Amino acid sequence: MGSIYLYKTSNMYGGETLRLELANLSDLNMTLDQPVSPMALPQETSTQNVLVKMEGNTETITVSWQIHNVDSSSPIVKEKAAISTSGQCHDDAAGTTAISGLADSGYYESNEIAAFLLSTLQGYNISDRYFIAIPKKAGEVIFKEGFVTRINCAISGGSPVVWQGSLTMIVGNVISMYDGDTPNEPRNVAAAQVDNGGDTSGEGGGTATKIRLRWQAPSDTASTITQYRIFRKSGTDSYVVADKINDSGLDGAVSGNSAYKEYAVTGLTSGKSYRFKISATNSGGDGMHSDEVSAVFP
Repeated sequence: MGSIYLYKTSNMYGGETLRLELANLSDLNMTLDQPVSPMALPQETSTQNVLVKMEGNTETITVSWQIHNVDSSSPIVKEKAAISTSGQCHDDAAGTTAISGLADSGYYESNEIAAFLLSTLQGYNISDRYFIAIPKKAGEVIFKEGFVTRINCAISGGSPVVWQGSLTMIVGNVISMYDGDTPNEPRNVAAAQVDNGGDTSGEGGGTATKIRLRWQAPSDTASTITQYRIFRKSGTDSYVVADKINDSGLDGAVSGNSAYKEYAVTGLTSGKSYRFKISATNSGGDGMHSDEVSAVFP
């Protein structure tokens, strides 16, 4: 597995972005808790137990890694005196577009890096946001937003220059008063072959001529969505921004449900499979990427 990246952005001190490369991985745990409450019925067997879902799900990511000395040619801590959006952090971690201005912080010794973890990387106020990027495959990452709830650095006498670092992040949206918050990912993204009228064969459509992308707006955003970015790739290529569409220019009436957005993809190679992701943009910048969907161009 390649390196895992942790990003922290904050509007304190005029704004900052920090990136920590978690190299020399020891353990990675991703846990999803889906709590339900049992309500056993009198004089009934266990199979008749009623399970009540009253609480939401919680996802937790725990990473542990070794912190070694590094040299100036391969720094693992970088920083920028400005806030980067979630979309910029995603693209930086995926290797598609580096964050402009992200520079070497000058921490090379393991002791300095451990001190950085316990001081500068800790969250100070409600505007702080954390993103973790875990390698998926070439050019793609698992990208999560949340808040780091625990950081631990340990060292033993048997290895006095190598620290064992670990951190725990709860995935979710930190309630923030910072107006520059970027949007969450678009929801329920789907791709399908459709005819010129926008219908699939199951909807009574004719011959397929294009791919229809359909999605719902992010569930939480600090300000009005102004634009959506359509990302596209095929084969082993990297994702590229195929189009940028103003929200006002999208069809918002899908089968009588105005909660959905639609976009028609045309002009691609017939018979070729394509994959897509979508992100939303507001006054805070570009937001997180949606789940990936795929379709073959007719």
